[in-house]
Amino acid sequence: MLHFSYVESYSNWKWTRDDGEKRTIRISIEPLLKWKKWKPLARQRILHSGDHIIIHDVVNDYYNDIKSFNNWLWVWQGRMVNSGILPM
Repeated sequence: MLHFSYVESYSNWKWTRDDGEKRTIRISIEPLLKWKKWKPLARQRILHSGDHIIIHDVVNDYYNDIKSFNNWLWVWQGRMVNSGILPM
């Protein structure tokens, strides 16, 4: 969206006795799709997100990807050190 327009965002706050507090921030996909330089994977994610993208979901997915990579890297480095390939 850089240099195209501002992002339309909406916030929502909900509280229920069963679930407690839930806050969400959503952005509308319509203005996002006007930008023509999305990579195919990003455009597909936008198209399959419905009318809005929930920011928490995007951030949570990214966090889980980074956490998974860091866990893999930790295990890999341990194997390399234990096998003598990498110094301690």
